[in-house]
Amino acid sequence: IVSGEYRIIIKDGSIRWLHVTRRPVWDNQEQRVIRFFGVAQDITERKQAEEALGKERTLLRTLIDSIPDYVFIKDRACRFVISNIAHAMAAGVSSPDDLIGKDAYNGFPEELAQRLRRIRPVPRSHPHPEGGRDRRPECPESKSAPETAIACPASVRHIMSAT
Repeated sequence: IVSGEYRIIIKDGSIRWLHVTRRPVWDNQEQRVIRFFGVAQDITERKQAEEALGKERTLLRTLIDSIPDYVFIKDRACRFVISNIAHAMAAGVSSPDDLIGKDAYNGFPEELAQRLRRIRPVPRSHPHPEGGRDRRPECPESKSAPETAIACPASVRHIMSAT
């Protein structure tokens, strides 16, 4: 079975995308493929959505990296899932990608890591308490911890500058 995605131009000049799955039929006497059985599905809308999502992701990444504050998102295990350039530079790594999957203990020097662990991320749906200065413990053992959270830049800036 062979499958693939193909870009085609139809009579009116518009572009469509197809996902085609086919199976060749081999003729042993002639020692060649004599026909194909298959299915074609129009995936144009999916390809357009993927392209739009890619553009949006690029725009968001550009925005995050242009913010001079430290911007990062952590998962429930307190591992970084997103980090911006300013945050990566503060961590002493060459790229935000170097922090992905790491927590504060294996992404920063020990003294700074201890301070960063005290910052509690604010859930995306939660308003910033006291103008973004929430100092409660970051990763409670509670199962009610947010799945993904964003740290308040004001809190991070204060903690980072205290070193």
